[in-house]
Amino acid sequence: MRVLFLLPLLYISTTGAVRSCKNLDFLITSQGGVGSSSFTRILRSRDRKGCMQFNSPKNKDGYKHLSADHYTFGETMKVTSLSTGKCAKAKRVLVIIGDQNHTLYSVTRRFKAFHINTLRANMGKPRLPPSLTRNQIRTLPKEELGIEYYRRSWFQYRNNTRVHIVTTEDLYTHLNSTIDWLLKDCARIS
Repeated sequence: MRVLFLLPLLYISTTGAVRSCKNLDFLITSQGGVGSSSFTRILRSRDRKGCMQFNSPKNKDGYKHLSADHYTFGETMKVTSLSTGKCAKAKRVLVIIGDQNHTLYSVTRRFKAFHINTLRANMGKPRLPPSLTRNQIRTLPKEELGIEYYRRSWFQYRNNTRVHIVTTEDLYTHLNSTIDWLLKDCARIS
């Protein structure tokens, strides 16, 4: 289905159906290879009241690795996926970052060029050929990979009270306080 953008909060499919943004309690985004999937499994195991409505841990909705320039900031953060055209909004965004070399090793080992192309799309760069090997990708200039671009895009919002930027190490060291921050606006938690 092709998607045509109408407004930041609405999109119209070619069938004429108007859809609004999906309301989530929070969004989780990461550069990849930093433990965000493991963290989402922990969140799901602690969800007792059905409060934790957040984006797809497997990135099926296309929000998980978007840079900050794809968000509209305000009382509610709004984001539109580059890959699906879907829109979501939430009051909080957790940004998980980590060592760039570990990210490069981890994502190219598991996904080859696919994940790097997801990050390159944030910059408007063309896709790398899927046939590139991990070693070939690792020889490319770092600024061409999209990891640093992703990190810089979020660092400019480090003082925004609705954005929490955390390293992998701090995420797990301060697990309970991070979860408490995510659930701060959740009315369904007693």
